[in-house]
Amino acid sequence: MTGVQTCALPIWKLTEVSTDLVVASEWRPLEPSRAIAEIRSKRRHFHNTKVGLSTQIGKERPNEREMLFDDSKEALAADAGRCLEDVEMNGTQIGELSQAFVVQGPTLEAVEGASAEVMRIVGAHEGAVHEETYNSLNAFLATVPGGTPFNLRKLLVTDRNHVDFGLWYTPSTGNP
Repeated sequence: MTGVQTCALPIWKLTEVSTDLVVASEWRPLEPSRAIAEIRSKRRHFHNTKVGLSTQIGKERPNEREMLFDDSKEALAADAGRCLEDVEMNGTQIGELSQAFVVQGPTLEAVEGASAEVMRIVGAHEGAVHEETYNSLNAFLATVPGGTPFNLRKLLVTDRNHVDFGLWYTPSTGNP
């Protein structure tokens, strides 16, 4: 699930990256029953992990006042509950979103610099980019047409938010 809101054109600055950049974006809507199951699973996880592990270990359960609760996990569980309500009551569509960036350049230094630039641009909008090392073959195969089965990193996003991550707004720069 994404944050509370997204903004249009969050990665517009990627057009200014100094090397060649291939961006593969995919959003696959989930069946409502599967989306509800995913949200309930995440909500249950956040609820179960809101209490520290040290308070769960032991023969007797500590007093309610002695337990330390993680407020961020409670907020995530509540947010998942609101998302569940949107899906069930308002017909909001949930889907799996993924974006992959392939940076190409003449030298390793140019590629590393452009990779850092991509991470900085995405990070400016509270996003995170993972540079694949162990899983690099699957990550590359996920960027070619028909590579959906190799795509292992996905994020649950609503139909209202996935549009902001689309790439159809990018103008053509033409041939130099």
